Amino acid sequence: MKKTAFLSFFIALFFCSSLAVYADEELTFPDWLKKHGAWDSYEKVLQREKNTPKIVLERAYSLLRLGEAKPAIQLLEQHGPFTNDQIEAERLWLYGSALRLNGDVSRAVLTLSKALKFYEPKKQKELLQSQKALSVLWEDVWRQWLWESLASPRLQVGRRALLLQIASQAEMAWPKKKFWKQAKELMQVKKIAHIRKSYIDKGLNADRLSAARALLASAAGFQQLALLEQKKIQNQELRLFWRVFLALPNTVPSFLRKDLSLTATDFFEAYGRSLGLAKKQGWKISMPDNPGWKKFHAELAKMPLQAALARLEKELESSLISEELRTVLKKYAFTFRLLTTDCNQFGERNKLKMLWKELSKDNPPLSMKVCALILFDEKQDFTGTPLYPAFCILAAASGCVPHAAIQSAFWKQDVPSAFDPLAQYMKLKAQFLKEKKKKGAKKKEAALHLAYLFPQSTVAQQALFFLAQQAHTEKKPVLAWRYLQKIVLPALPEEMKIDYFLAKAGLEMQLGKEKEALAGYLNILAKKPQALPPVKKLRLALLAQQQNQWQVADKILHELWAQKAGLSEELQAELLFWIGEGQQYMGQTDKALETYLRLGWKYPKENMWAVTALYRAGLIYEQQGKTAAAKKLYTAVLKNSGRKSQKKAAEQRIKAIESRGQGGSQALF
Repeated sequence: MKKTAFLSFFIALFFCSSLAVYADEELTFPDWLKKHGAWDSYEKVLQREKNTPKIVLERAYSLLRLGEAKPAIQLLEQHGPFTNDQIEAERLWLYGSALRLNGDVSRAVLTLSKALKFYEPKKQKELLQSQKALSVLWEDVWRQWLWESLASPRLQVGRRALLLQIASQAEMAWPKKKFWKQAKELMQVKKIAHIRKSYIDKGLNADRLSAARALLASAAGFQQLALLEQKKIQNQELRLFWRVFLALPNTVPSFLRKDLSLTATDFFEAYGRSLGLAKKQGWKISMPDNPGWKKFHAELAKMPLQAALARLEKELESSLISEELRTVLKKYAFTFRLLTTDCNQFGERNKLKMLWKELSKDNPPLSMKVCALILFDEKQDFTGTPLYPAFCILAAASGCVPHAAIQSAFWKQDVPSAFDPLAQYMKLKAQFLKEKKKKGAKKKEAALHLAYLFPQSTVAQQALFFLAQQAHTEKKPVLAWRYLQKIVLPALPEEMKIDYFLAKAGLEMQLGKEKEALAGYLNILAKKPQALPPVKKLRLALLAQQQNQWQVADKILHELWAQKAGLSEELQAELLFWIGEGQQYMGQTDKALETYLRLGWKYPKENMWAVTALYRAGLIYEQQGKTAAAKKLYTAVLKNSGRKSQKKAAEQRIKAIESRGQGGSQALF
């Protein structure tokens, strides 16, 4: 009975296995490769086929599975668009996915959104939910586009329809996310202009004027005038805020930062580095490339304000100056007019506004536009300026909220707007740091938002490092490497830099970048040697040997040997062996021989290292013609080795010595 049952089971198993093999034989070779996940071979086979729409899509899909974004993008751009709607929808979805993988997230969302228009709502939802963390990316890009449209009057009309489309698709896919309902409602108005309605805090008018003056004086290169105006600000918090801003891009002294309000601190955390970089290029009022200009500029700085203005206006009356110089002089004249005009008088302020309207046609620097944003109840054209949200917050801190419908009052964050970038930063930062010891979905989502929306902030660097660690834990080294590459090293906290270098060097090793990894580890060793444990230092020395940097390796090994008291005997034995190998390779034969013999004497219990060292010592003796000593060492290897291959090698060396009639006593006594 049991025998029959076993036979039946065996037949059934064999029959099923045969069917499985037969089923595979029914597949085409490309389909068989696809089934077994051999994507590289699958792509190579498909390359030989004619590029029909189906083959193009299959190739693109296989390239994405291999992580090859750029070839996939190139392929899909070369062979699109397709006339068939269904095939074109698939092409667009793959194209958007490739753009996302390549880091071009803005175009990725735009392309994916286009693809969704070809599908029914149910399929749209399925596709949007199929990609990990797409909801985070979708929201970040939407926020970015909203502020881009507000920065540029020319973008408003077209962007409103697109923003509504993106929000509607997101609300359908992620209905529990309240943000999308609010976003959709915001876009379901006839015009986006209502978002641009500003609010002026009348109580800060004098301070607002002083802030605008300080900003422009600084941008014109008159730092002392700027500080004088900053000191006139009556509101203590605002006065300190502008003192810190004027110090950028230089490092702000800690005694200034510690007195900032929490809101101001968060603003400079989120945007301080970005603003500092912006102030290095395209911020200052340009100075002509003229030998006499520096002298003229210095003279202006020493003059009374009215006298400086009169001097500038006199220069402008000349018909001999170039148009380029005339434009520059107008900007400086506007600066001194602002410094001398009582803007609380409507007539005087209106004159200044008219002057600005004329000046704004001559491509003024960002500083002048921000000054106008603070000073006048009118919007400026900031097309192509990623920092427009920061400039709006800067204006709000000074008492003029450019977009009151979606922007929170700076000093009163009671009910923060869902669309306010600073409120968003504060929320994300709190969420990320609150979950610091956890690795949950909320922490990861906050980290992704911070990395995209506030890429220059310190918290964003911490977020990227966390994301890299998570990706590595999930055995995704390529993704971990991408996150590490996005880290802005100067913005990373000092206490995290060694961990960053360790992670970077480790990933370089894992990804086959041994040369870069070695350089990274050596950098760590130079900066903080205690950061590397002994085993890691030993591996570093071996890596140096592999890269033919024998002297570097020898230095590391000898430094380790000097600290041998804290190492296990096994590690001491291994260390001594590699020291000997390095000496032997560098031609220091006598030193290598002594090292090998010392290893055999001191660590006989560490069989693998001790026996191998004795064999190496035997070879050296044999090469030196000291065959008796060599034979004794080979005999010790034969007796003590636990490996057949090693015993066989020792036996062969003994036979070779005996066949030459050597190996007898070479001593006189």
